[in-house]
Amino acid sequence: MFSVAWRRSYHWKDLRPNSKHRGWFNNNGLAKSGYPSSILNRQPGVHGDLQERLDALKAPHALALSQRQDIGYPPVKSEDPTTNRKKMLAWRKEQRKNPVLEKASRERSLNVDSHLVEKDHIQYGGAYKDIFEAAELYGIYEDLFPGKFFKPNTMLRVEFPIGDDKSHCLPVYRGNIVKPSQASIQPKVSFSGTKYYTLVMSTPDGHFEDENQEYVHWMVGNIHNGSKEEVIPYCRPFPPKGTGYFRYVFVLYEHEYKIDLSQFNLKEDNQIIDLKKRTFSSSYFFESQKDSVTPVGLSFFQSDYDSSLRDFYHDVLQLPEPTYEYEFLPSYVRPWSSMFPRKKVDGFNLFLDRHRDPKEIQEEVLRKKLIETHPFEGDLRKNKFPLAHAFDPIGSHPYEGYWPEPTWRRREIERERLRQGIYKDMDWKELRKDPTDSHA
Repeated sequence: MFSVAWRRSYHWKDLRPNSKHRGWFNNNGLAKSGYPSSILNRQPGVHGDLQERLDALKAPHALALSQRQDIGYPPVKSEDPTTNRKKMLAWRKEQRKNPVLEKASRERSLNVDSHLVEKDHIQYGGAYKDIFEAAELYGIYEDLFPGKFFKPNTMLRVEFPIGDDKSHCLPVYRGNIVKPSQASIQPKVSFSGTKYYTLVMSTPDGHFEDENQEYVHWMVGNIHNGSKEEVIPYCRPFPPKGTGYFRYVFVLYEHEYKIDLSQFNLKEDNQIIDLKKRTFSSSYFFESQKDSVTPVGLSFFQSDYDSSLRDFYHDVLQLPEPTYEYEFLPSYVRPWSSMFPRKKVDGFNLFLDRHRDPKEIQEEVLRKKLIETHPFEGDLRKNKFPLAHAFDPIGSHPYEGYWPEPTWRRREIERERLRQGIYKDMDWKELRKDPTDSHA
């Protein structure tokens, strides 16, 4: 006995296996037993298998990656004990004979030093590999240096002071999320090196005028033995509302001697920031200094809009706060005449809601929400049993000139009472408390 998935293109006689060993359609080894070789219209030897198709789709991207120029230093080969199997097995055998480790493991008192693990991870190049792969995944090289890339070899540590007393720090890893309110103060940057360095913080996302340009948020040049010169003052991230997450990248350049950065020098009032002067291009910066600088460090984080940017746009950038919304493609709605005879329609009001602007519906629901909600007591018309109350006013009678609510209106009232459909968000999630009430 066997089961098959019925397809119109096959006849039931053709779906019978000719041999238990040769598969279907007398296929000798090209397909597994129990499956037709031409499923999904694929001919063996002509269209290729799944892996061949995936390779064909990835070929243009792989070719573009192979033609990129490496603008960094060549990687330094370090002997990693984990890559040498003989040394790793010998080390493991030696550790198993250690009576101190055996006793600590048996008593569950064996601790692993995370700082030592991180040190080994950096020493043998694992951390730099992780940074490079994360930057490739987020498209950092493609947007900052088109047609170029580099592999970091200097550990760049970036931390944002947070808290009321700024005693705590929020580190920047490889694409972690940092809110604009947390990045409002200039970060602390540390790295090791004896040469001259230049640090640039920029974002390739969200330029208001040119999508191929960047905004530079910070530039510190000629860093050497504690001395530095701030070329561009620090500016906090300001992703507009509704645009999602922006990437903010720190790139560390190394050079043998001091370089002239006067063309990038920006002098502006600390209270007002001109975005036109902060238009920047990492590719142009590198091309103008390629005979002197080499990128050696990389770190980046992501940030999205929060309410702290409202005052920043009005007071610092001197701009109205921009708000963006995604325009969805209009969905197809069948005409009323084609829907009615086929299935039961709840009401013409639900049908018309599909053609209304969602903003108009949300505004209508919000008005009802504000009318029916007390600022401190909550919803005044919400009952424990919503459908236990009459839909029509008490004391009304048809002979007194009053006609009951129509069916579609009754269903609309029922949806509103049960908080269904467009009324699902009418309840306040968190009611405000009366500040004068001591028992609240």
